Amino acid sequence: MGKIPHLSCAQEVIKVTNGFGKMHEKTITPEHAPIEVFSLNLCAFTSRKKQTLDDGSWGLITRLHRLAGFSNSKTGLLSLPSVGRTPLGVRRLGCSKTNPLPEQREMNRKGYLLDMDGVIYRENQLLPGSAELVAHFLKTATPFVFVTNNSAPTPEDLVVKLRHLGVDGLSPRHFYTSAQNTADFLAETNPRCTAFVLGEAGLSSALNNSKIPNDSIHPTYVIVGEGSPSAEKIAKAHELIEKGAKLVCSNPDYWCPVKSTVTRPGAGALAAYLEASTGRRAYYLGKPNPYMFFRARRLLHRQTHEVMMVGDTMETDIRGAIEIGMQACLVLTGSTRLEDLVDYVYQPTCVLSGVDQLLAEIKGEGSSARLSVVPCAASAASAQHGERHHSEHPLRSRPRPAMTR
Repeated sequence: MGKIPHLSCAQEVIKVTNGFGKMHEKTITPEHAPIEVFSLNLCAFTSRKKQTLDDGSWGLITRLHRLAGFSNSKTGLLSLPSVGRTPLGVRRLGCSKTNPLPEQREMNRKGYLLDMDGVIYRENQLLPGSAELVAHFLKTATPFVFVTNNSAPTPEDLVVKLRHLGVDGLSPRHFYTSAQNTADFLAETNPRCTAFVLGEAGLSSALNNSKIPNDSIHPTYVIVGEGSPSAEKIAKAHELIEKGAKLVCSNPDYWCPVKSTVTRPGAGALAAYLEASTGRRAYYLGKPNPYMFFRARRLLHRQTHEVMMVGDTMETDIRGAIEIGMQACLVLTGSTRLEDLVDYVYQPTCVLSGVDQLLAEIKGEGSSARLSVVPCAASAASAQHGERHHSEHPLRSRPRPAMTR
């Protein structure tokens, strides 16, 4: 393979091709250059010899990447081939003359979890900057996943919905719902379980994909999601819980916004009804359960501290992210107002007006190169006293309980 070359510029851009003819650019920086160039040379050597990486070569690259501090050798600066696959071919393109700011490199390493309603759209209308943000993520290969507590739609349904709203380029892998989270949890903790379902197609589909069969005779679980089940089906669920089935709910939301002045009952409301009628406590998945954030974070192939949750609801999006150790960005386009923050013990990492401002910060075009924390306490203190509760908002004409427990 020869001597490892010395990089004489701030960073080097290379073009990487896989065995299927697809080509994309990657960047290596001086601190990782020796390891990256060694890996590239090894891959190129095996490619010229029409060989594949053996266990020893792959193990060496893996150890070198770990020594360099990469969290995962397959998701470091390069996507290296696995054992037995056609190795990468590498062709140099030359050096760039500019070195990105450290803050911009840090933003590029992040992965993003994004809530949908109140963040990307509201009342079937895209919010400013939503389409541009998704396009930027896709163009820069920034990992992102939409996470929603709505268990009714399937990921395929959400792809179609956003396409109609003007967001293209998405696939089902860009979505993770509370229905999928519920199915993942039950399949992992009790693979041979059965379920009686009160919910829509998204919940039934997720359970079916996890090989959890329907059971209306003696189920392991009664699972509650969004929907409007008949009185007969609710009575059946009550009966099965009294016979020993455990009560599981896809999310704890008592209500969900439909329009600025209209809400609908959430899955948590029906679960609370069954809790009251049976005397059994439900177990709630979805946000803010840490398992929701844990599984969604794994889809990004990032460590917890490298992920930012972007949401509009303090009780679910922000609380769950803070409790698991993620960065939490609150946007003010949804259900939370800035003056509401004084009511919460936990606080977001940063507060932005919307995803349009988030995109500007990611590009380094905002007021600072980093996402910065808004002085929430000072801003809230300047608000008029006596308007701290949701029920006093002019858009809401009646008192309403907290969104979750």
